[in-house]
Amino acid sequence: MGEAITNLEEVIEKDRQCLSYSKEYQYSDMGFESQESQLHGIKLFLQTLLKWTLGFKGRLIDDYFEHSHYSLDGGTCLKQLQAIGITSDRVEQLSGWVTVIADKDKDPSESSPQEADIKRPKPKTSTLFLCEKFIITYRTFASTGNAPSFSLCIKQSPLSLENPQTHKYERLIGITLSINCLNPAVVFKHLSSKCHSVIVTSGTLSPMDTFQSELGAIFRVQHEGKHVVPRSNFLAMNLTAGPSGHSFNAGYKNAETFKFQDDIGQVICKVCSLVPHGVLVFFPSYRLLEKVSERWQATGTWEKMENHKVIVSEPRGSNRYAFNEAMDEFDANVESGALLLAVCRGKISEGVDFADNNARAVITIGLPFPNFKSTEITDKRKYNDKFCKDLGLLSGQEWYTIQAFRAVNQALGRCLRHIQDWGAIIMIESRLPGNDRYWKSISRWIRDEMISTENCSEAFERLKYFCHDKRGC
Repeated sequence: MGEAITNLEEVIEKDRQCLSYSKEYQYSDMGFESQESQLHGIKLFLQTLLKWTLGFKGRLIDDYFEHSHYSLDGGTCLKQLQAIGITSDRVEQLSGWVTVIADKDKDPSESSPQEADIKRPKPKTSTLFLCEKFIITYRTFASTGNAPSFSLCIKQSPLSLENPQTHKYERLIGITLSINCLNPAVVFKHLSSKCHSVIVTSGTLSPMDTFQSELGAIFRVQHEGKHVVPRSNFLAMNLTAGPSGHSFNAGYKNAETFKFQDDIGQVICKVCSLVPHGVLVFFPSYRLLEKVSERWQATGTWEKMENHKVIVSEPRGSNRYAFNEAMDEFDANVESGALLLAVCRGKISEGVDFADNNARAVITIGLPFPNFKSTEITDKRKYNDKFCKDLGLLSGQEWYTIQAFRAVNQALGRCLRHIQDWGAIIMIESRLPGNDRYWKSISRWIRDEMISTENCSEAFERLKYFCHDKRGC
């Protein structure tokens, strides 16, 4: 779980209003007295959790501008929670309160005619959802022997929260509480121990060995198949250098150079001139997306791109209104030509379907390694290094590398969505050829057909003929 604790103050106030409201109605047959007790119990539970969390503010360790954290290992965290009364019995009591309130809200048929005419006081849906997440997490976390496989992190950082009155998102500095599972096997074992067979299927499972390692299970039958789309319906290329000959090593230092950014801009501009309809570009981070956008606008590359496509950028943050506006603009311009600049691990790379003309080409820039300084990432790497031999886990570095390719494979899969679909897949990264571990981490259906070249002119000719052939069919 990773809920904004700043929201709890609003949650508690909302529930307080519900309690005040319910006192206006003293009908004994309407169930308000019992519901008031449940609401009060939930409020006190959240107040206890909030007070304990805020008690760490004085111990936060500065990370960088406006960001700080404090982390606890699972064993210490469990002892401290139990010391303030958040025990397994208390959590089950919370579960009972939440279930009763949720059931009353779901099944109005059980309400009396008198009750049906009156608006029942209830906590916000987000309150119940937060409680349910905490209950599920705590049950696994507090199970015998599981605590060492978890860590707790308290962060202070900028948050974007929706104003319920204006429905606009406002920026504030808030506290976030996360209980993080460092070993998925502690959850998966409950499923696998009760099932005769478990079938795991996805287009982005590779590399396969990481799933056996992380889930603590041996998959005796494995199959990594090819795509249902015919080979003739997609073109897969990896560019290792730009039009100027500058290396496409997308590591931090090189990606900061103007030569790298200018060459990336030229490649995207050329792709937009050759590929019809929608083109998707995925960056490893919002920071790089914003940096190259500024550079292209300053050099005129942005204007050249706009001669071929309407440019839409994925908005940073969780503002669903801004996200919907961006997608509406892209959808409205796909047929005439639209370029969507997005980020790996963002909503667009993992949760949106771009079939047919919505994506006739997808480009990934670099390798989206997770934030190395993230507390959750640091805790996970340390855990894997500590238990890699005893539990058969990948080392922290191996796990970290695989996360980048899982995100890349997810983004590349946006392009081909059904057997008759067609499109071009272009990776921009010089570190792929010659690195066997990297190369094998790309989905098999892509790597088996991937052409790696440092000659952009040759790549553009391939792309030109491919698109000409597919548009004529």
